[in-house]
Amino acid sequence: MQPMKGDQEIIPGISVRIFPGHTENMQAVMIESGGQTACYISDLIPTTAHIDLTWVMAFDLCPLQTIDSRKRYYAQAIPQKWLTIFTHDPNVPWAYVEEAEKGRLVAKPLPK
Repeated sequence: MQPMKGDQEIIPGISVRIFPGHTENMQAVMIESGGQTACYISDLIPTTAHIDLTWVMAFDLCPLQTIDSRKRYYAQAIPQKWLTIFTHDPNVPWAYVEEAEKGRLVAKPLPK
């Protein structure tokens, strides 16, 4: 095991990024391959019900940082079409986050 500080590449195509809020140094795992990106977003967005910026968990140690981290995540994930992996959603394990009418954010699951 090797302690890490900040965003860091582990091996080519797999890296971690810090998204504070739930905890001070919560990490998300980024997986890049074939021009596509998937992100195991950890507890920043635990379920599709938590896509809304302000729908934070009571367990978040720094809820205002959670909101800021989500804004930073969405600023890249939406236009770059990252596949978001939801760690605690029993029905939608992964989906693309998209902007719907009036700026509302929605999860668009992969076709079956």
